[in-house]
This record gives sequence, structure tokens and C-alpha cells, in this order.
Amino acid sequence: MKRTNEGDFKQVGDDNNTNQQSSSAMVDEEKSAELINTNVQVFPAIPYREKKKASSKEQYSRFPVRVRAHCNPLSDDFFDYPKKPSDVNWQEMYPKMNIETEKVQILDVGCAYGGLITSIAPVFPKTYILGVEIRKKVAEFTQQRILALREGKALDETPQDKAKVETGHDFHNVWALRSNAMKFLPNYFKKGQLKKILFMFPDPHFKKKNHRRRIVSPSLIPEYSYLLEVGGLIYTITDVQELGEWMAKSFEEELVPLGAFERVSQEELDKDPLIPFIMSSSEDGQRTSEQHLSKHLAVFRKLK
Repeated sequence: MKRTNEGDFKQVGDDNNTNQQSSSAMVDEEKSAELINTNVQVFPAIPYREKKKASSKEQYSRFPVRVRAHCNPLSDDFFDYPKKPSDVNWQEMYPKMNIETEKVQILDVGCAYGGLITSIAPVFPKTYILGVEIRKKVAEFTQQRILALREGKALDETPQDKAKVETGHDFHNVWALRSNAMKFLPNYFKKGQLKKILFMFPDPHFKKKNHRRRIVSPSLIPEYSYLLEVGGLIYTITDVQELGEWMAKSFEEELVPLGAFERVSQEELDKDPLIPFIMSSSEDGQRTSEQHLSKHLAVFRKLK
């Protein structure tokens, strides 16, 4: 596959259309942001990489918490989780939430250091946003980052958050939770509760024997669909072409023919205010832009 310009992305998994759709799906990030909303401010992510000299090659490490890039979601690590959604103490996470009338509606699965969720919180000020992260140290850092933003501060590790503080937003509509999304999402969310579910640069699990660990797969999509309202959207993006095709086919080979989901058109994506943030606000979004990697985007709408 030919590398594209920095920030380009491509819709994947549509085998019925040829070069015309492929070329139209390659959109420059800056142009996309301009088309969507010229007033949208896309905040920088955490400085993703620390450069080290090793064998004359740049080595990249996740910043600011040193942990493994991924972990096994099928392991038996202990997680404290509620028995049912009504047992969740949402006010502990969102002190200003009216639990009688308000609920979480945007879910970022694998939120990492919170670059995306803290960037979109001021853009959707009346929407409650939750990031789920399986790695303990990363989830704890993201919580500290959000608590600092609520106090009108930026952590030393995230000085770029000063721009978010200057928006005047109180960040009481965003939180990060440590949990295993492959196992426990129905313990937190009711049927049809979510408007948007985001899967940003998930672990590709390249080996065929590990494909069952992939967070977007034919076996897990029905569970996500159960939590999503009719008309709700599932966003997927990756810099790995094979994974992008896998995720798209997971919808298109079974659920789209049944009328359960439809692929969102490029024309509609150009008007979606989330797309510029998906492209560049997460730590992985920044990494892929720095390395001039293609970004493979697919978005699906629940029809029934």
C-alpha cells in the first residue's frame, strides 16, 4: 500500500466500489477539519514519543506512563465491576450528573491517556463521555489528568491541556474507568443507552490464533449493538490495513446484509464534528500522523 500524506485517512472494507471510491475516501486532515467546522479547535495530544538511540533507529515509548503497549483482554486479571447497570455509582465519576435524567452516551473503548475524550468534552458539553482502559497505570493517569482539568489545571506531563482549560469548560462530563470492555460493558450500560462507541487504533493482534482477542469482531459486535441506540454510530480507525479490513468486514459480511447496520458515507463523514478529533487528538492519532501512516476509517450506523 502506498503511503499517503500526513493525516490522510481512507475508508476500508468496501469491495463493491473501485478506484473512484478509494480515491474519494482519501481526505486531507486539514481539509476535512475545514469542511466540518471552521470553529472547531482540535487540541494537541500528549507528546507521544520519547526518542532514544538504539541500533541507530528511533525507538518510541508510550508517554508519560511506562507500560506495555497492549495486554491480553482474555486473561483472568481481577476487575471490580457492578452486577448490573443500576448498581453503577455514576455520581462518583460525574459529580454533577443528574442520575434520574442524564446518562453516559459516548464511549471510547481503549481510551489510553485520554487525549481524545478530554478533547471532545468541551465540544459536547452536555453529553457525558466515558473512556474505558484495561491497563491500570494508564487508567489512573487519565483519571488524574481529568481531575486536574476539573480544577482548571494541566498536569506537568500534559502542558498542552492549558489550551483546554482556557475554553472555560469544567470537564465534569468526562471520566475514565479501568475495566475490560470485552467482558463487562453490559454490566455498566443499559440496552440502547449509547449514541456513539469509538474504537480508536485497537490492538491488531496480528497472529491468527489471537484474532479472538480483537476488540471488534463478529462475535462482539452484537453486544455493542445491544448497548447502542437505533441510529447510533460505531467508529473504527486503525493504521493497520489488514485490521481495518477485518473490522469493516465484521459488519459488512453479516450485519449489513441483514439490515442491522449501514456504512456511513464519505459525504456524511465530511460533516461529522468528531472526525478531526478522531484523526489527531488521541495519542495514537498523533503517532500515526508523525510517522506519515495511512489511517483506515470505517463508521457504521445501527438501523434496528
